[in-house]
Amino acid sequence: MNHLEAAAKRRATARAISAGITDAACGGLGEWWSTREALLADAKSPREVAEAAAPAIDICHHCPEQAPCAALATTGRYTGIAAATVYVAGRPRKQRQPPAQQQAGAA
Repeated sequence: MNHLEAAAKRRATARAISAGITDAACGGLGEWWSTREALLADAKSPREVAEAAAPAIDICHHCPEQAPCAALATTGRYTGIAAATVYVAGRPRKQRQPPAQQQAGAA
């Protein structure tokens, strides 16, 4: 699947997942959201992932529909941003911690 096909599939999946969520803060932001998710898909490092996702996650933080959005992202095996989380195939993307935080957590 090429980049354009993958982007079209992400948009279709996002529309299907969000169709039943009527009060979502992201309502009406489909094209903008797709652009954020395209940047996310192209991200090569944890920093690029965070930078690509941050504006959308900020919108999610103020959304009253986070619980149903997260449930649909999980059951729909969604890859993208939903419920203030980056998902990959329906699972929250694991975040890498900087070495200092990893060592502090192990102590």
